[in-house]
Amino acid sequence: GGAISDDLLRVLTGSAGAPLMVNSSLPLTAPWTKDATVFGITNDPTTVQIDALDFSHTSEHLYSDSYNASRNTLIKWSVAGLTSNGVGIATNALYTTTVTRIRNVNAYYVGGKDLLYYGEGDTVTASDSKVCVFDTATETETVLLTGLPRGAIANDIMNVKVGGVGLGQMHLYVQCDGGALSIYALNADGKSVGNLARAFTREQTYAFLGATPTTYMRSFELTNDERFAFFTSPGANALYVVCTKPRQGTVLTLQP
Repeated sequence: GGAISDDLLRVLTGSAGAPLMVNSSLPLTAPWTKDATVFGITNDPTTVQIDALDFSHTSEHLYSDSYNASRNTLIKWSVAGLTSNGVGIATNALYTTTVTRIRNVNAYYVGGKDLLYYGEGDTVTASDSKVCVFDTATETETVLLTGLPRGAIANDIMNVKVGGVGLGQMHLYVQCDGGALSIYALNADGKSVGNLARAFTREQTYAFLGATPTTYMRSFELTNDERFAFFTSPGANALYVVCTKPRQGTVLTLQP
């Protein structure tokens, strides 16, 4: 995983390698092969590893999961300098969520505050499958959806994304590890959902990508105007870019 800051013009990578988390901080200006910063986090919590992370809208803070321990924890980091070797982020706060494992954290500035979106990434041991939003202003969690398909690793929720922020109608995109994708109307507060706009099964997703199914689909992103979406998966050796085809305000079709 990784996070991009348009304020700091940096790309910060995550890591889930033992024994310590090591990040790279890369400039958004070419060439990317230079000015790389590598540092480990050694403050409390010690030896923490993070592979899901996103900056706040001002980049003053970074929000992440905890990969190697307490996987239900959201971590708030204070961002220091990311252009020199050393500890570039410091623990600010820890929050316990209601999910068993967080696989991806996505921050969006909605209604004047940063909202964090994530889903249940451990459907084997979790009591149920859910999608949540965490309000960083009130430090409270709201469950948006429950009872999503579960029972196998392919149904772990990998990505929860939001499109259409500030454009009149937002949508919530829930992407599972196996490739299934569900799109819901997201209400203006960002903390409640409306109707299901469209759902794609694993097979349908790979069909419109024109791709051969692989075991996992770990990466999914879209532009805020919801015109373009990006997919990739381990072993695919390709980045798939598709365009959305809206009809009467509802996303209905994805075309390669």
